[in-house]
Amino acid sequence: HIHWIPSTADTGNIKFDIEYTWTNIDDTVSTNTTMVTNTYAITASEINKHKTTNVPSVGISGTGKTVSSMLLITCSRDITVASNYPADIRLLEFDIHYLRNKFGKDL
Repeated sequence: HIHWIPSTADTGNIKFDIEYTWTNIDDTVSTNTTMVTNTYAITASEINKHKTTNVPSVGISGTGKTVSSMLLITCSRDITVASNYPADIRLLEFDIHYLRNKFGKDL
C-alpha cells in the first residue's frame, strides 16, 4: 500500500500505478506488469492527513524465484481523467508485505 498526504483543500480523485518485474540473476529482465490502485476520492477536510491506498490484492507470485532475485518496482501517480485531484500530493512511502507459510519457508 501507498502512504501519502493531500497538499491542499482541493477535491478530486487520486490513483496510482505500480509497475513491476521480478527477475532472477542471469535472467533477461521481462516486460513490466502494471497494477492500478483503486481510485480514492479526496474531500476538502483531508488536507495534510496521512492517507493510504491499497494495491489490489492480486498478489505477485514468487514461484521460480531464487535467492538474490530482484523485484524492480515503479510507483507513479495516474493523471487520467479519473484521477483529477488538481494539486500535488506528498508521497510518504510504500510498503511491500509478503506471506510465508511457516518459519523459514517462503510460499
